[in-house]
Amino acid sequence: MNFDWKVCHNDTTKRNVLQELLPQEHSYKVTSYELKSQSQIIEESKFTAKFYVDISDEASAISFIKEFQEITGTSYNYKPGTQDKKDTKTLHWSGARKCIHNVHKRKKPNSEELKEDNQKGKHTGCESNFSFKLFKDETKKDTPYNFMMILNYYHNHSIKSSGSSKFQSVSQQTVDAFQEYFKKGFSASKAYAEFKKELKEAHSETEYVKIAANNNILPSYRL
Repeated sequence: MNFDWKVCHNDTTKRNVLQELLPQEHSYKVTSYELKSQSQIIEESKFTAKFYVDISDEASAISFIKEFQEITGTSYNYKPGTQDKKDTKTLHWSGARKCIHNVHKRKKPNSEELKEDNQKGKHTGCESNFSFKLFKDETKKDTPYNFMMILNYYHNHSIKSSGSSKFQSVSQQTVDAFQEYFKKGFSASKAYAEFKKELKEAHSETEYVKIAANNNILPSYRL
């Protein structure tokens, strides 16, 4: 991991908050960074940042976002009314995401009353969000830093608690594991049972209890 810091020159200890939350196999150029509050649980610190990553294609950008979510123990989805844009004059791809704990509530049919939460505890009105742009090579001459992210990291809920982890997106590692089961001809129920069995065999009882509550690793069967 390599960081080119254009800001935050006087206090290198603050930089660790951002550096420890980003995938290690990339290089970064940080052009804006402000640490609002620092927590002993680094994932629950609050900051804003604008940085560029040495990524030039959409597949790598998608992989980066997924890995960022897995490292931070957080998940994001589309903002209501926004759409990703692709193949514009200067960009391959751009878009924005919001924390999954910021739920867009809909109104009940023929009523001004809002619907109840489908998943109790999920809606906290979290303000954490990010936007991104993947520039075309010809618009970023002589630089590998074609992927830009503006990150507003303001989670207002616990990251490490089981109450939060049960809402996380399913990891790519789990998806890959199930795809291997299906290649072997397993049904959905048999694949799920086998996956749980392997997790139990690989971890202590205490560890498994935590894993079983984490949707990132062990999704509920209905998913």
